Amino acid sequence: MVTVKVYRREEGKIAEIEIEGHAGYAPSGQDLVCAGISAVTIGMANAIHQLLGVDPVRRMWKSGFLHFHLPEGITADVEGKIHLLLEAMLLSLRSMEESYGKYIRVIEEMSER
Repeated sequence: MVTVKVYRREEGKIAEIEIEGHAGYAPSGQDLVCAGISAVTIGMANAIHQLLGVDPVRRMWKSGFLHFHLPEGITADVEGKIHLLLEAMLLSLRSMEESYGKYIRVIEEMSER
């Protein structure tokens, strides 16, 4: 199962996201759930970089693990746009969870950042 942890700041904005695990829906290379999760999350990180010029801090320690958060020092305007993109990504992940709940779980928690 893929676990998506979304950490929110006190005011409700997403501070960081951690994705870990393998869906196990199908064999490696044929897993549509895993491919969908990857497309949505990596696509969002690429959109933030290409559309807003901000490179989310990403860490991939091993296969099946991705953690990213936003760098310090971005303007409030850009942060608002990033927040909109992150919320859109979260809607897509929640939709996947509704359809494939055996393979993906989305958890929201408060961030300490």
